[in-house]
Amino acid sequence: MSDETTLLSCPFCEGETELKEYKPNVSGVAICKECGARSPICKNDHTGGWRPKAIAAWNTRAELVSEINGDTSDGHHTFNELYHHRAVLFSVIVRDHKELAWKASKHHDGTMYDGMFIVGIETPKGQATYHYDLDPYWEMFDCEEREFAPEWDGHTPDDAIARIAEMGSGTCEVVAQTWEDRGGDEEDTYKYELSCGHTVRMLDCEPLYNCPRCGKAVER
Repeated sequence: MSDETTLLSCPFCEGETELKEYKPNVSGVAICKECGARSPICKNDHTGGWRPKAIAAWNTRAELVSEINGDTSDGHHTFNELYHHRAVLFSVIVRDHKELAWKASKHHDGTMYDGMFIVGIETPKGQATYHYDLDPYWEMFDCEEREFAPEWDGHTPDDAIARIAEMGSGTCEVVAQTWEDRGGDEEDTYKYELSCGHTVRMLDCEPLYNCPRCGKAVER
């Protein structure tokens, strides 16, 4: 027997169970650390907090879910919905930084997960990459197509999202400026070397609002 605050072991694998909060101070579940079995999603309401509800649901074995899959919900969205949203949002980032992006059907060593591909963008801090299903996402990403992806630089999921978050924030400074006399009928241009390492050539009268490489506002 257990009291009302103690979680029983998992009925599927006898693994240790813990409480996992989905949305801070709103909802959560009891979940097995070993096999992922979980209780129904429990929410805070006028009858009490989600934690005692999750414990009670788990201990009475009420509607336990033995497998987490794409239809599993956090109480607001399923994993399939969130996966699709991430793909669409990243495709917009790739489209807006097309010159920095690529997609490949194989990793640099020739391997790939079944039915998937990898898409990445070279941020000023390094790679940010994600894997997606070939169908329907390959055509969604409008960028350079490669047979092999660049060698992985060791970035983690946390690194990837942090690098993406920094793109376009702050300023990119002109560190060197050179006047280029093109001669003949070609219009003279300025060559700007930017602090992110990118070089651009522009007409004297042409405004440069954002760096085409890092997306940051350019100071000149």
